[in-house]
Amino acid sequence: MYRKIKLFLTALFITTGIGHGMADEAVSNLVINLKDGSKMVCLLSDEPKLTFSLSELTVKTEKTSFTVPLDNLVKFGFESSTSAVGSVGADGGIDYTLDGDRLFVKGLSAGARVELFRIDGVRMFEKTNRTENGSLEISVGSFSPGVYLLKMNDTTAKIVIR
Repeated sequence: MYRKIKLFLTALFITTGIGHGMADEAVSNLVINLKDGSKMVCLLSDEPKLTFSLSELTVKTEKTSFTVPLDNLVKFGFESSTSAVGSVGADGGIDYTLDGDRLFVKGLSAGARVELFRIDGVRMFEKTNRTENGSLEISVGSFSPGVYLLKMNDTTAKIVIR
């Protein structure tokens, strides 16, 4: 039974990668989507090793490792993004994208407060949007590489700056 599950999950992993446009674009991340809407992202250049048990998926690299219960796993695949930044979706359609040294936040409602924190809690940026369906550009070129938290009203997202 265990061998069949492992074989099925391995085939699913390979099929997901091939069917996700690997030949069309440069793929750089392994992305694991969880039931709570969060994502676990691992750079393919870190050469992640995946192992499965009957109840969990473990991803290990030289830099990091994490384990995800299979009953919390929605899907996994590949993406070509060079960062772990994506669409928030849970806060009225607000989108954010990291492009080089700039972080773009779009779809802000009037009065939406946007804050960017270092992982140790130090606020690096704060602004309140004044217009309906507004957008905001934040220059992050002077920020040290690392993990930051982007907070928009009651929604918080993890941003990785390289």
